[in-house]
Amino acid sequence: MSFPPTARFVCHASYPQNLVYANVAWTKLTGYHQHEVAGHTLSVLQGPMTNMQTIHKVEQNHPTNNY
Repeated sequence: MSFPPTARFVCHASYPQNLVYANVAWTKLTGYHQHEVAGHTLSVLQGPMTNMQTIHKVEQNHPTNNY
């Protein structure tokens, strides 16, 4: 079986957009196992050095920001 090299994940479409699935490439990239992130939002990737201004800018400009 061959795994795609591109990291991919699937989230619920509605807020709070919890993770449903992450492929092997995503787990290798982030260091998290799928069972650790299932049911959580992508905020699990944020740490103390995360630039929150950038996060807010991305959230405001996201095309599905309708919640």
